[in-house]
Amino acid sequence: MTAWVLAGFFSAVRWLPVSAGIFYWHFVDAVWLCVFGTYYVTPYLGFGR
Repeated sequence: MTAWVLAGFFSAVRWLPVSAGIFYWHFVDAVWLCVFGTYYVTPYLGFGR
């Protein structure tokens, strides 16, 4: 990716692949935050007692 940027492959006209990649990884981060948040908080909610 860095080589493509330095080579001028992405520009103001060709920005969609970069934007799509950014949105994808932010979505993955949000999902992992929800998964781990649920995983760590659930034992303290008293379910199963």
